[in-house]
Amino acid sequence: MQPNPTIKEISNLVAQLSEADQAALLKALRAQVLLLQARRLDESVKPNQVEMDKIVEVVRKVRKIRSDAAA
Repeated sequence: MQPNPTIKEISNLVAQLSEADQAALLKALRAQVLLLQARRLDESVKPNQVEMDKIVEVVRKVRKIRSDAAA
């Protein structure tokens, strides 16, 4: 399998950098990848109109039911 030409070019350029510059580039690249993954996740989540008050109300009801069942 032939390596991707872009990957090969990136590798060649990185090899020319000092170790400190390589470490800084790696740190920046990891941050960039994390941001990209977060954006993809954010885009995949469907919007909803559930309000926090409704969530709290449901949680309280469930806790009451469990508490009553345990007694």
